[in-house]
Amino acid sequence: MTTILSLTSAAAQTSQNGSQAAQKKMGLFDFFRNPTKSESYIAKDMIDGFNNRFLIGGPRDIDANGIDNNGIKGKVCMQALATVSDTVYSLSFYLIRSGRGLDVRKGAPLLIKFKSGKVLSLKSDNFREDMIGDTYTMSGGVSTAYSIVPTYSITEEEMEYFKGGIEKMRLEVSSDICDFNLKTDNISSFLYAEYGMLKMAVNKKRSFYDGYTENVPDELKSGSEATIDGIKCIVVLFHPTGIIINTESRLSPKQVKELIKAFDIQKKVVQIYLNGNSEMAYAGVTDNGYHIDYETNTFTKLSDIK
Repeated sequence: MTTILSLTSAAAQTSQNGSQAAQKKMGLFDFFRNPTKSESYIAKDMIDGFNNRFLIGGPRDIDANGIDNNGIKGKVCMQALATVSDTVYSLSFYLIRSGRGLDVRKGAPLLIKFKSGKVLSLKSDNFREDMIGDTYTMSGGVSTAYSIVPTYSITEEEMEYFKGGIEKMRLEVSSDICDFNLKTDNISSFLYAEYGMLKMAVNKKRSFYDGYTENVPDELKSGSEATIDGIKCIVVLFHPTGIIINTESRLSPKQVKELIKAFDIQKKVVQIYLNGNSEMAYAGVTDNGYHIDYETNTFTKLSDIK
């Protein structure tokens, strides 16, 4: 989609090409620093104008007993990103240490060994780095703490492993091993319960336009279907500013014109996505009747399409 809500990492986010932009740490970090609740809960449920939802569970401290982790302390929680076409669940870690910066490269491994003997390997979704840190004065001394929030996408099938309990975890942090060897597993049931809460919340549909939606004719609403030359087309989102439609395969400009006629869409912006690709629309229609080809960035009046 055009806008996707996501975690913002550290005070200095360093891009893949090495450039740095200093910025104030976001409220998410304050959220992780707050006292940890003992029970699973949903701390944030955000939604944007394209009805993409970003949900974050409350964090829990990883049991500090038995840790061999290069001075890194951690908290962990679940999060979910729900778009109109799918939902992605992730493990989110808050890692912090004093004296040295932190980074996790995109694709860095996270290994989780369960009490059953099963080992799960996940990859970091993004590059995260903090080389600026926050400076504190404590007991007359000065200390700098560095913190990052790497995330690791996980499937619903993989979440089932957490039922059996976690023995230990290993992350790649700053090109080195960060081991969390748990003497007490205080996170597996917590994370599985939080995942269940997120799943229930996602299934309970929300819309950015709740309470502001115009009366929609019964013949055109989310879930409405039409078939154009054998290609199935589904309305996945209908709100006052426009309509989002998924198609099984790409429609030609002429087929888009037929689709608009089939749904009797008038004076509405339409975005058309290929089923399974929610990142970028391949075609669209303006509210004043122009077809848009996003690949060539060309506009053609619908009435001129033969």
